[in-house]
Amino acid sequence: MSKKIFLLALVHLVCFGTAEVMGQFSGQIGEYDFLPQRVTVNPALRPAGKVNIGIPAVSNIYFEQSNNWIKPAAYLAPDAQGVVTIDDAMVLGNIDDEAFTGFGFSMELLHVGLRFGDHYFYARVSERVQGGIGLPRDLFALGVAGNVGDNGFSNHTADLTGLRVDFMHFREYAIGYNYNFSEKLTAGVTVKYLYGMEAMRTAESSLQLRTDPETYDLSTTGSLLINTAGLGLGEGEGDIRDDVGNYLFGLQNTGVAGDFGVAYRPIEKLQLEFSGLDLGFISWREDVANYGTESAEFAYDGVNFTEFVFETGDAFDDGLQDEIDRIADDAEEAYNFESTNRSFRSAMFGVFRYAASYELYRTDALSGRVWANYMHGIGHRNLPGRLSVGYSQRVNKFLQAGVHYSRQAGDGGFLGCGLTLNGGPVQFFAMVENLSFVRLSEFTFTDENDPEKNESFILPRNASDVRIQFGLNLTFGRKGEDAAGGAPMLR
Repeated sequence: MSKKIFLLALVHLVCFGTAEVMGQFSGQIGEYDFLPQRVTVNPALRPAGKVNIGIPAVSNIYFEQSNNWIKPAAYLAPDAQGVVTIDDAMVLGNIDDEAFTGFGFSMELLHVGLRFGDHYFYARVSERVQGGIGLPRDLFALGVAGNVGDNGFSNHTADLTGLRVDFMHFREYAIGYNYNFSEKLTAGVTVKYLYGMEAMRTAESSLQLRTDPETYDLSTTGSLLINTAGLGLGEGEGDIRDDVGNYLFGLQNTGVAGDFGVAYRPIEKLQLEFSGLDLGFISWREDVANYGTESAEFAYDGVNFTEFVFETGDAFDDGLQDEIDRIADDAEEAYNFESTNRSFRSAMFGVFRYAASYELYRTDALSGRVWANYMHGIGHRNLPGRLSVGYSQRVNKFLQAGVHYSRQAGDGGFLGCGLTLNGGPVQFFAMVENLSFVRLSEFTFTDENDPEKNESFILPRNASDVRIQFGLNLTFGRKGEDAAGGAPMLR
């Protein structure tokens, strides 16, 4: 495989195809007082309306993609003729120990919230997909530099430890409650029942690939274990999607999770927040298939052409195929992959969020505040730390808009914005992270052996962190005051 094809495949994998992700929300959504969905980032935050009803299936649609390494604009540089030159060193320079990519999608099927004095109750149902792929740096070095030469491998060994996939499709049933204890303090909690549909995860990976410096023979060592559920790989299960009713409501893949949060006002204009989100797990029991080996020791000394190298036509093809089959059989026997149907458990992609906001001014018709929040995943495989700072402007009970700047660990900064509009009881909102994602460039890849042969692709110039969220609600009894957590205006 050529360098260009390898790198292009990785670009498309990251930009458009993979599945880590985090608790599924935009960092700014908690700053919009009208939104019922602000409880998703902190259960202590209540919306301004007394009665809040999400329009089914369109009340909150969310998409996200995040990664810690890909920067197409940095190493896919077109010349004056539009021909792309790939800077191999720049590609590897963007990767630390691991290149991580995450993907997520959620659709809120139902959302209802009711406020009674100091009490706020809510319930919601959402369809969710989340996952991540971790690729060790040495895997990229193999694609760029091969297994010999200047590739930086220690002891001529490519370390593929950490190669992993983590993907889940599930439905979330959530009920929540928050209470305004005083003018200074509000606290809330959300309890979730999780219904799993599909999953794939790497439970164990310690693979290594060594190249003999004298003979260039290859050998592998380590172990590998992959768990799957709902993919039709279990023995005698067939495709669980054939029975639609059972697939949607009858599977035995269940779990629990929860959110908690507090909002505290040490002084009237300043609010401090802390929340933990998506803390839980799913146990997978149906259509389970696990594949793995405790010993991936295998030596590969190349293809033996001596018995068929002088053959022609079908004889040569048959001889080559026999040799490939022999190698595959030897590898299968050496790895001794085992298949089991044991149930397994997947942890959710939990997130901690810390936030603060300060009200700059307030009049009868207008108010404005500055805010900041910091979020990070729980565990190595989750969301890297991301800091956001922004400004939010309110106009009466009808409009709230904001802009913010975010910076993520291992990446540069980017701008985002959001808007909520209230027309009578109908509420529309839309939010975007990383506005630079919409900047697209056309790259032309030319075959080095055939300059007349080329292909063009449209790619985003910065795809490091993209979140798009929008929806429609019905809200009634909106208060004119700010409804931010434990503010005096809540009472």
